[in-house]
Amino acid sequence: MNNTIYFSLMDLAKARYFFDAIGHEIDLAKAGVVVVNVHCDFFAPTLFGEEIEVVTRAVNLGEKSFTIEQTVCPVGHEDRPKCRCLTVMCGFDPRTMTSIPITAEWREALERIEGHPLPARS
Repeated sequence: MNNTIYFSLMDLAKARYFFDAIGHEIDLAKAGVVVVNVHCDFFAPTLFGEEIEVVTRAVNLGEKSFTIEQTVCPVGHEDRPKCRCLTVMCGFDPRTMTSIPITAEWREALERIEGHPLPARS
């Protein structure tokens, strides 16, 4: 599988993770979040026909940003990653095109889906 496909899979998994966290579709006309940095390490190839999954979790939460970690791996084998990606997302107001603090709704949703308070970004 071409490594650009991993990013499409991770985008789909991020969208599902956010839907599960927030509990509804995200209204992009209101304050939300945007990607500001992506770092991906590739470890092993994915062969056609191989069943994989994308494990997605928030790993830290700062005042204006949070980090999502995603691991693409064989189904049920997160210990054998094909790739691992860290995505930094920033609070963003599309009306003013400026960064904003992460809203209480996002904070509560991320910590609720993770089941624990998230550490601040170091």
